[in-house]
Amino acid sequence: LFLFDTGLVGRMARVPPAAIVSGEAYQFKGPLAENYVLQQLLGVADAPPHYYSVKNGHEIDFLLQHGTETVPVEVKGGEAVRSPSLRGYVKNRNPRLAIRFSERNFRRDGPMCSVPLYFAPRCREVLDTALAGRMGNKSLGGPDPGI
Repeated sequence: LFLFDTGLVGRMARVPPAAIVSGEAYQFKGPLAENYVLQQLLGVADAPPHYYSVKNGHEIDFLLQHGTETVPVEVKGGEAVRSPSLRGYVKNRNPRLAIRFSERNFRRDGPMCSVPLYFAPRCREVLDTALAGRMGNKSLGGPDPGI
């Protein structure tokens, strides 16, 4: 269930605003991050994002259509970014780009592109830059990788 307002989601989950601002770990951090990223993605892709799941329990938070590309998107609320479902999707479907939003900095490793959560509002630029091949395979460092 996603709501249009992430603040309402936090209130419904009874997450104190101080926990969000301070960066503390709390149980509902992942769902809040997913809700936030979804809000940012709604105006970015050529079609609304979709959830993807297969019978073995693997799931992808969102699939985006960007031009003729289908881009899987995984959202992590912290720095722990193990994404077996996303890695399995990339291995089996071979997309040109897969995006993982988290608290980590920019990094590109083959089709996998790590993007900081704060950069979600500029997701269209990430898609355009990465699919055009202007984002190399390396740790990009700094807050803005030239996108």
